Amino acid sequence: MLYLKGLGLEHKEIARIARVDQDTVTNYIKKYVQSGFDELLEDTYYKPVSQLEPYTQKLKKRFEEQPPHTQPPHTVNHAIAND
Repeated sequence: MLYLKGLGLEHKEIARIARVDQDTVTNYIKKYVQSGFDELLEDTYYKPVSQLEPYTQKLKKRFEEQPPHTQPPHTVNHAIAND
């Protein structure tokens, strides 16, 4: 995006080429101007954490021991037969 901006392209055209929103182009260039190139390399994407995260190992173990599709009577075939 910086290269394209350096060539004089408008944000709309840069966004089309980079397949991002125009606001992304604006924010990216603004961040570069304010903080420099190294700042652009930092991973700042929002990474939500599931509320189930503390139970991950317990859930994995449970599903390995008793996969959901094999727990009678709550199987797909049982549901279809009782429909």
